[in-house]
Amino acid sequence: MKKVILVGLLVAGSSLFAQQVGRNGPERMAVHEDVRQPHHHKKFLDNLTPEQAANLKTKRMVLDLELSDEQEKKVFKLNEERIIQKRKRAEDAKDRRDAEKQLNDAEVYERLMQNLNSDIAYQGAMRDILKEGQYELWKEKWNRRKARIQKKRRSYRAKK
Repeated sequence: MKKVILVGLLVAGSSLFAQQVGRNGPERMAVHEDVRQPHHHKKFLDNLTPEQAANLKTKRMVLDLELSDEQEKKVFKLNEERIIQKRKRAEDAKDRRDAEKQLNDAEVYERLMQNLNSDIAYQGAMRDILKEGQYELWKEKWNRRKARIQKKRRSYRAKK
Protein backbone atom coordinates (compact mmCIF):
# COMPACT_ATOMS: atom_id res chain seq x y z
CA MET A 1 0.00 0.00 0.00
CA LYS A 2 2.83 2.38 0.87
CA LYS A 3 4.43 1.70 -2.50
CA VAL A 4 1.23 2.50 -4.37
CA ILE A 5 0.83 5.80 -2.52
CA LEU A 6 4.50 6.66 -3.12
CA VAL A 7 4.21 5.93 -6.85
CA GLY A 8 1.00 7.99 -7.02
CA LEU A 9 2.69 10.95 -5.35
CA LEU A 10 5.66 10.74 -7.70
CA VAL A 11 3.42 10.68 -10.77
CA ALA A 12 1.30 13.56 -9.47
CA GLY A 13 4.39 15.61 -8.55
CA SER A 14 6.08 15.09 -11.89
CA SER A 15 2.92 16.01 -13.78
CA LEU A 16 2.74 19.28 -11.84
CA PHE A 17 6.25 20.22 -12.91
CA ALA A 18 5.58 19.19 -16.50
CA GLN A 19 2.64 21.62 -16.72
CA GLN A 20 4.28 24.47 -14.89
CA VAL A 21 3.65 27.81 -16.55
CA GLY A 22 6.05 30.19 -14.95
CA ARG A 23 9.36 31.77 -15.68
CA ASN A 24 10.36 29.20 -18.27
CA GLY A 25 6.91 28.06 -19.36
CA PRO A 26 5.25 28.34 -22.75
CA GLU A 27 3.63 31.68 -21.98
CA ARG A 28 7.03 33.29 -21.57
CA MET A 29 8.17 31.85 -24.86
CA ALA A 30 5.11 33.26 -26.63
CA VAL A 31 5.34 36.70 -25.04
CA HIS A 32 9.07 37.14 -25.57
CA GLU A 33 9.45 35.23 -28.81
CA ASP A 34 11.13 38.14 -30.59
CA VAL A 35 13.71 38.49 -27.80
CA ARG A 36 14.69 34.83 -28.04
CA GLN A 37 15.53 35.14 -31.72
CA PRO A 38 19.24 34.88 -32.48
CA HIS A 39 21.07 38.16 -32.96
CA HIS A 40 18.25 40.28 -31.51
CA HIS A 41 20.89 42.43 -29.81
CA LYS A 42 22.67 43.03 -33.10
CA LYS A 43 19.41 44.11 -34.78
CA PHE A 44 18.81 46.58 -31.97
CA LEU A 45 22.30 48.04 -32.37
CA ASP A 46 21.87 48.33 -36.13
CA ASN A 47 18.80 50.52 -35.59
CA LEU A 48 20.75 53.01 -33.48
CA THR A 49 22.40 56.07 -34.96
CA PRO A 50 26.21 55.92 -35.09
CA GLU A 51 26.29 58.48 -32.28
CA GLN A 52 24.03 56.34 -30.06
CA ALA A 53 25.97 53.15 -30.77
CA ALA A 54 29.28 54.90 -30.10
CA ASN A 55 27.88 56.32 -26.88
CA LEU A 56 26.85 52.86 -25.65
CA LYS A 57 30.20 51.36 -26.57
CA THR A 58 32.08 54.21 -24.93
CA LYS A 59 30.02 53.98 -21.73
CA ARG A 60 30.82 50.24 -21.51
CA MET A 61 34.48 51.08 -21.91
CA VAL A 62 34.22 53.75 -19.20
CA LEU A 63 32.89 51.10 -16.84
CA ASP A 64 35.44 48.46 -17.82
CA LEU A 65 38.53 50.66 -18.08
CA GLU A 66 37.69 53.54 -15.73
CA LEU A 67 38.30 56.22 -18.35
CA SER A 68 38.75 59.87 -17.46
CA ASP A 69 36.49 62.51 -19.03
CA GLU A 70 39.16 63.47 -21.55
CA GLN A 71 39.76 59.83 -22.49
CA GLU A 72 36.01 59.28 -22.79
CA LYS A 73 35.65 62.12 -25.29
CA LYS A 74 38.54 60.85 -27.43
CA VAL A 75 37.31 57.25 -27.33
CA PHE A 76 33.77 58.36 -28.21
CA LYS A 77 35.00 60.20 -31.29
CA LEU A 78 37.12 57.21 -32.32
CA ASN A 79 34.25 54.76 -31.78
CA GLU A 80 31.83 56.92 -33.76
CA GLU A 81 34.22 57.10 -36.74
CA ARG A 82 34.78 53.35 -36.58
CA ILE A 83 31.05 52.56 -36.45
CA ILE A 84 30.41 54.79 -39.46
CA GLN A 85 33.18 52.99 -41.39
CA LYS A 86 31.86 49.55 -40.42
CA ARG A 87 28.32 50.40 -41.44
CA LYS A 88 29.51 51.72 -44.79
CA ARG A 89 31.45 48.49 -45.41
CA ALA A 90 28.42 46.42 -44.37
CA GLU A 91 26.17 48.39 -46.72
CA ASP A 92 28.63 47.87 -49.58
CA ALA A 93 28.71 44.14 -48.86
CA LYS A 94 24.89 44.00 -48.79
CA ASP A 95 24.68 45.83 -52.11
CA ARG A 96 27.19 43.41 -53.57
CA ARG A 97 25.18 40.41 -52.28
CA ASP A 98 21.97 41.86 -53.69
CA ALA A 99 23.66 42.30 -57.06
CA GLU A 100 25.06 38.75 -56.71
CA LYS A 101 28.51 40.03 -57.55
CA GLN A 102 31.42 37.90 -56.39
CA LEU A 103 34.74 39.48 -55.49
CA ASN A 104 37.81 38.34 -57.34
CA ASP A 105 41.00 37.45 -55.46
CA ALA A 106 42.50 40.93 -55.79
CA GLU A 107 39.35 42.55 -54.39
CA VAL A 108 39.23 40.08 -51.48
CA TYR A 109 42.87 40.85 -50.73
CA GLU A 110 42.18 44.59 -50.86
CA ARG A 111 39.22 44.28 -48.46
CA LEU A 112 41.24 42.18 -46.03
CA MET A 113 44.05 44.73 -46.13
CA GLN A 114 41.57 47.57 -45.50
CA ASN A 115 40.15 45.72 -42.49
CA LEU A 116 43.59 44.97 -41.07
CA ASN A 117 44.81 48.53 -41.62
CA SER A 118 41.66 49.83 -39.92
CA ASP A 119 42.27 47.50 -36.93
CA ILE A 120 45.92 48.58 -36.71
CA ALA A 121 44.95 52.26 -36.78
CA TYR A 122 42.26 51.68 -34.12
CA GLN A 123 44.72 49.86 -31.86
CA GLY A 124 47.29 52.60 -32.31
CA ALA A 125 44.78 55.28 -31.44
CA MET A 126 43.63 53.32 -28.38
CA ARG A 127 47.26 52.90 -27.29
CA ASP A 128 47.71 56.68 -27.52
CA ILE A 129 44.52 57.42 -25.57
CA LEU A 130 44.69 54.79 -22.83
CA LYS A 131 47.16 54.40 -19.99
CA GLU A 132 49.35 51.28 -19.96
CA GLY A 133 47.15 49.23 -17.59
CA GLN A 134 43.98 50.30 -19.35
CA TYR A 135 45.47 49.40 -22.73
CA GLU A 136 46.49 45.93 -21.54
CA LEU A 137 42.97 45.25 -20.25
CA TRP A 138 41.42 46.60 -23.44
CA LYS A 139 43.79 44.53 -25.59
CA GLU A 140 42.89 41.37 -23.65
CA LYS A 141 39.16 42.02 -24.19
CA TRP A 142 39.79 42.84 -27.87
CA ASN A 143 41.61 39.54 -28.42
CA ARG A 144 38.87 37.53 -26.67
CA ARG A 145 36.24 39.23 -28.81
CA LYS A 146 38.18 38.55 -32.02
CA ALA A 147 38.59 34.89 -31.06
CA ARG A 148 34.86 34.57 -30.31
CA ILE A 149 33.95 36.12 -33.67
CA GLN A 150 36.29 33.80 -35.55
CA LYS A 151 34.90 30.78 -33.71
CA LYS A 152 31.36 31.79 -34.73
CA ARG A 153 32.47 32.23 -38.33
CA ARG A 154 34.09 28.79 -38.38
CA SER A 155 30.99 27.11 -36.96
CA TYR A 156 28.75 29.00 -39.40
CA ARG A 157 30.91 27.97 -42.36
CA ALA A 158 31.01 24.37 -41.16
CA LYS A 159 27.19 24.29 -41.18
CA LYS A 160 27.02 25.40 -44.83
